[in-house]
Amino acid sequence: VLPTLNEQVVINAVRLGLALNCRINQTSIFARKHYFYPDLPKGYQITQFDQPIIIGGYVEINLNNEKHKVRVARAHLEEDAGKLTHPSGADYSLVDLNRAGTPLLEIVSEADMHSAQEARAYAQELYILMRYADVSEGDLYHGNMRFDVNVSVSSSNKLGVRTETKNLNSFKSVEKAVEYEIARQIELLKNGNVVTQETRGWDDAKQKTFSQYWPAGTLAGDAQAIICDDPDTVFKAAVVTAAGTATIASASSLLVGANMAGNTSTGSTATGDSAGGVVAASSSTGNFRVLGLVPDTQIASSATYVSGTG
Repeated sequence: VLPTLNEQVVINAVRLGLALNCRINQTSIFARKHYFYPDLPKGYQITQFDQPIIIGGYVEINLNNEKHKVRVARAHLEEDAGKLTHPSGADYSLVDLNRAGTPLLEIVSEADMHSAQEARAYAQELYILMRYADVSEGDLYHGNMRFDVNVSVSSSNKLGVRTETKNLNSFKSVEKAVEYEIARQIELLKNGNVVTQETRGWDDAKQKTFSQYWPAGTLAGDAQAIICDDPDTVFKAAVVTAAGTATIASASSLLVGANMAGNTSTGSTATGDSAGGVVAASSSTGNFRVLGLVPDTQIASSATYVSGTG
């Protein structure tokens, strides 16, 4: 059964776009975002990529009796994933799939906030606008509204390496998570260390962020997300061992995601660090390292597969 678009979701998105002073696209397109994660059992998410329903816009916040304008880059419709719970001290995680597949509108701001207080004020203003536009109950406790905060520090006007702390469910946690990340990143740089671009979580009891990094060598740690707008494409992951190589059969329609390495020439092996069409990379220890997914028809017959169809 093919997915069917929820009409009321589109109406709500338009209402919120107007509340955010955005431009409503007359045409928006859904795509498939392929990635491996336990809260997404079917292996891909229905989302919007290059043609979202809402673009541009701004939110005005009031901080210390001064008005600040935070630009909204875009807002796109997608389906929600499940909820992961990580019990303290346990060597396992729990997944609740009850909300998987429900409609979600993700609002993406520009990097116009420069303090934890501004981030909190922005989150609060978004909440007010969503309630005023009557597009969500805004129940933070039950996850009707969640926040992901991207933080980077820099000694110049150029943005530094960012981290993303996901699924914050209160205005206070937004403020405290940003405060903690700013202090943590500054301390790292002062000590001559580097900030790792990664996804982090928030421990409310400890009032600190923690890494949600999957170690290299695991499928979740090495696989990258890709976007595809063709529902009939079959994907496989090709891997390389120290004993063999996998090559790209054709470069005409490689579908790859962010942070992919390699080049797109026919017959190329997956090496290098430029944006392009990586299939996989070899390891000196002979371990598998999955770096990306490509259409099944674009992988040479000599390649080894680890994921089946997706």
